[in-house]
Amino acid sequence: ISHKQIYVLTSQDPVAKVSVSQTTTGSGFPAPKIAAFSSRGPSSVYPAVLKPDITAPGVNILAAAPQVGIYKELGLYFFDSGTSMACPHVSSIIAVLKSLHPDWSPAAFKSALMTTAYITDNNGLPLLADATPNKIADPFDYGAGFINPTQASDPGLIYDINASDYQK
Repeated sequence: ISHKQIYVLTSQDPVAKVSVSQTTTGSGFPAPKIAAFSSRGPSSVYPAVLKPDITAPGVNILAAAPQVGIYKELGLYFFDSGTSMACPHVSSIIAVLKSLHPDWSPAAFKSALMTTAYITDNNGLPLLADATPNKIADPFDYGAGFINPTQASDPGLIYDINASDYQK
C-alpha cells in the first residue's frame, strides 16, 4: 500500500491538487506494465480467438467509492485495480470518439482503438508483464497494445464490418 493510499484511507477529508508543472519522459519506472492479475490469451473457451483485445489503465486507480455497504467505510474515494477500473477508461474514450465520429459503427471504434494502440513503455522499450520478472509482454498479454486515445481519434484507416460479415 502506498503513502497516497494510506492518506486517502485514513484522512477524514483527503484533498489532492493535480497540476502540471513539468513533463518528464523516458525516465523512472517502466510504465505501463501488464498487471500480474490480467487475463492472458488465447481464450480458454475458444483457443482460436486471441484475447485480450486491448489493454487499458487498471492498477491503483483513484475512484469514487459507492456510499453503500462495505464501501461506505472507505470514504468518498478509494484505490482499486482490475477490469472495473479499466472499463471506465475504455468507455470514456469511446464516448469521446463517438462525439467526434457519430457515424462510426461499434466495429469501427474497436478498429480505431486496436490499430492505434502502442506496445512500448515510457522509455521506448517493449511493455513488460508483471506476472514474471523481466518478461517482455506479448500479444497474449496485451492484445493489440495499450490504449492510445489521442491516436484513436484520428486513426487514418478503420476496418469496418457489419453483422452480415459474421455469417457463413
